[in-house]
Amino acid sequence: MGYDAYGAVVEWEPLLALTREPHWAHVWLWDDAEEPMAPFLSVDDMPGTKGHWNSLWYYGDCLRPRLSPETRALTDTVLGTLTTGYVFTEEWEPERRDDLAADAGPHAQSPPEDWRHLLNYTLRPASVRELLDAAHLLPWDLLTRLGEECDAIPQEQRDPPQGAVLWFHDFRYFTFSHITLLEQAAAGGHGVVTTGGW
Repeated sequence: MGYDAYGAVVEWEPLLALTREPHWAHVWLWDDAEEPMAPFLSVDDMPGTKGHWNSLWYYGDCLRPRLSPETRALTDTVLGTLTTGYVFTEEWEPERRDDLAADAGPHAQSPPEDWRHLLNYTLRPASVRELLDAAHLLPWDLLTRLGEECDAIPQEQRDPPQGAVLWFHDFRYFTFSHITLLEQAAAGGHGVVTTGGW
């Protein structure tokens, strides 16, 4: 079984209202006709396979240790959100953004079963714009140079976990797929939900 990852553009206020409905626990991204289920406006496949999905490891273990604290203030905000997976370092672990849970508040019903452990991040429209502005400031020339240095290290010295994204060009591709999702949402003033799992 492979790893499936999805990114959805969503009407935020109707989604918040849906969290208070009794059938919220049974909501998924598509309806029976395999069309996006309202209030989801579009659902796209995101990068990720069973052996190739942990892009957070590449950032946290390969790129982040080589960045200055000043640069990390930006990259942690963006790349700590727009990645999937986990890190092994005890020094840093990102806080996943879940604006939907924060905005839904105490009156929300239990989340859909498939979301409880598979949700990557949810962003309200204002957060989409904020994160997109930050993403456009990422120092890609620097990240590319550091990624090339990391890629030159033999695999046995890097000790990647199962499912890790191993190469910078793949990491960049993963990241830009999420930035593209933000751009689609920001163009219409919408929010974003991303989820994935086996």
